[in-house]
Amino acid sequence: INKEMNQNTWQIQTGNNVLDAVLTSKLSKIQSYDINFTHSVFLPDGLPLNNLELTSLMGNLLDNAIESCANLDSSHKRSICLDIKPYNQFLYINLSNSSAGKHRYNFFNELISTKQEEGHGIGLRRIQHIVTEANGFMKIDPKDDSFHVTIVLPLPNQIITKGNHYES
Repeated sequence: INKEMNQNTWQIQTGNNVLDAVLTSKLSKIQSYDINFTHSVFLPDGLPLNNLELTSLMGNLLDNAIESCANLDSSHKRSICLDIKPYNQFLYINLSNSSAGKHRYNFFNELISTKQEEGHGIGLRRIQHIVTEANGFMKIDPKDDSFHVTIVLPLPNQIITKGNHYES
């Protein structure tokens, strides 16, 4: 991501250099797995996350979605849909992706990683931590053929009259 931050242009331009770098860095991997990627991003002037939090949140969300799609066999349609927009005084982040529906839960009925290797399974916990620290909430909705994450974060006190919009 640091290397990409020094670029003057990105393949995806939302008006936020950090988000542009994260999305652009994931785009080549998305394309390499032949994943249909649709996105609509409308950003207010101020975000409720700092650059590190934004990078970690979006990086983990997209890494999980890419991995889920990559694990599908060729008979399944691979897709990721990202929607980011303000509504009232909140920022909504919705991400949906194709899934094989192989979800695992712990004793407390919390979703856990399907991988057993060390270093896996911290993505959703990291996302939840970022959301909690920003006084937001997250809903995870795993289905048989898809996986949905909705994040709602309160925006800094401001009137949302401007912003940048990007859609593909």
